[in-house]
Amino acid sequence: MSSLRQFWDFLKCMLRWKMGPQTVLLTGLGVLGALAEGIGVGILIPMLETLQGSAGSAGSHAASRISNALGRAFRELGLPFTLPMILAVAVGVFITQAILTYARSLLTIRAQDRFTCALRTRAFSNLLGSDLAFFHRSRIGELINTLTTESQRAGFALSEMIQMVSMLLLLSIYLLVQLAISWKLTLVAFPILGLIALALRPRQSYAMGVELTQENETLQSAALESLSGIREIKALSLEPLSLANLGQSAERLMNIDICYMNRGYRFTMIYQSIVMIAFALIVIFANRTFQLNFASLLAFLLVLQRFAPRVGLLTEYRHWWLGYSRSVDRVEQLIRETDRASATLADGTVPFRMLEHAITLCDIDFAYGSQAEEVLRRVSITIPKGRMTAIVGASGAGKSTLLDLIARFYDPSSGNIQVDGKGLPEFQVATWRRAIGMVSQDTFLFNDTIGNNIRYGSLQATQAEIEEAAHRAYAHEFIVNLPEQYQTTVGDRGVKLSGGQRQRLALARALLRRPQILLLDEATSDLDSESERFIQQAIREISQSCTVVAVAHRLSTIEHADNIIVVEQGQVVEQGTHQQLLSLGGRYALYFKMQFG
Repeated sequence: MSSLRQFWDFLKCMLRWKMGPQTVLLTGLGVLGALAEGIGVGILIPMLETLQGSAGSAGSHAASRISNALGRAFRELGLPFTLPMILAVAVGVFITQAILTYARSLLTIRAQDRFTCALRTRAFSNLLGSDLAFFHRSRIGELINTLTTESQRAGFALSEMIQMVSMLLLLSIYLLVQLAISWKLTLVAFPILGLIALALRPRQSYAMGVELTQENETLQSAALESLSGIREIKALSLEPLSLANLGQSAERLMNIDICYMNRGYRFTMIYQSIVMIAFALIVIFANRTFQLNFASLLAFLLVLQRFAPRVGLLTEYRHWWLGYSRSVDRVEQLIRETDRASATLADGTVPFRMLEHAITLCDIDFAYGSQAEEVLRRVSITIPKGRMTAIVGASGAGKSTLLDLIARFYDPSSGNIQVDGKGLPEFQVATWRRAIGMVSQDTFLFNDTIGNNIRYGSLQATQAEIEEAAHRAYAHEFIVNLPEQYQTTVGDRGVKLSGGQRQRLALARALLRRPQILLLDEATSDLDSESERFIQQAIREISQSCTVVAVAHRLSTIEHADNIIVVEQGQVVEQGTHQQLLSLGGRYALYFKMQFG
């Protein structure tokens, strides 16, 4: 893709993100700053002529033209065209130019940060709205890298584009001043500088930006994976291997970044070195060929001296912009992907209010992705209101998937789920999930206080309601024995608590919602025997006024269930009460015998 096409696509991106007004404002400030600097440089000519004692003489037609134009401007403004006034105006113009430059720099940072914030907010909002299938096929480290590093680099791309446009405007003003001083000498100098800039144009800058993005994603994924699995790493003594993998990724990223930075800074260094040679040749050529007076030659050389290095800076800005623009593409790619991911789970229009009769799964098939093997096949079950339904089976049989479908984390590949005779997709997802309390096997707690972790079940809950939920989950006793009780911070993912304590807090959080439907996915797997008995009693009490669906390996948890569904390889093979299934002598009886002998 050509740089011009990339630049046009980037401008369209700015319009999409409503950065057009800021871009126009900053461009306008760049124009005013460039004009101020051009006027300031132009004023130097009559000032130098005055000092040389030749103001108004016929020594240089070009110089006289500029001096006469400025003289007319001064007279129209009612100002004397004298050396003190020329100096005062020059000082004022350069101060104005400095103020404009400061304002543009400050507003550029604000626009950069606003753009970064807009990208991050939209991307994160889309991620929160995406179904779980999107996360199953994505690497969390890459998502985090896009939200943090790539979004920040996208903001840098906007800043570099503004710098590049401002530099182009300034160079255009300088070129006009040079033409006004001596168009002949400009026609000699400008092609030389242009050829040098063309020879040093940035190559592979965008490709290097792609490499930086890829290595950043690899590094973030490696770090996140290692820190998330730190217990396993320590248990298996894998610290050297983990460090080696992270170190290799960090070193690759370092080498690419050094190369990228080196190329950027090298443009200005090489350009300035070559330009000084060209500068000396132009001086000799100008003196011998065009015989400009001292004031005109000095002014031309001053403009050229300011013009030449800025051509190198323009090339440098273009290099940074090309590299950073890849990050804009990456963030927008994530946003497009999550837009599609969100659309796969269409929201309903009917608010869910009350479960009246039952939840029915009719001929459900499900696979994680179009090419994946089916996890569930032709599953049909009914979950009556106010009863406890248990689901048992071997690992990988599809038990947890059934709960995910009921919670509508996914839609079935075929078949349908009905709630009181209405299709589940007809209901608004938010109102449906507000009616559900869920306790998962992989209990997640936020790095916050115990009280707040329970309160997340219902943000409006009072302290009394939080403690009531903790009592019902048999968590209150261990909480009050902690030094800070409900104000105790649990650590990242609840690392300061035992597995059983975490699960009881998760159950309290679910009960605080006062759910109509309670989904328990191995909710007692990490409890000690005494706590398990308490939880069993709590579940029996809850099931009197709440519809409970429980997945369990430990059959003691679900012996008193109203209906037990046995799932084998994604299919329902048995249904009934505990005693009915024992009398059948089938899979459930085998599981019971394996656990209790």
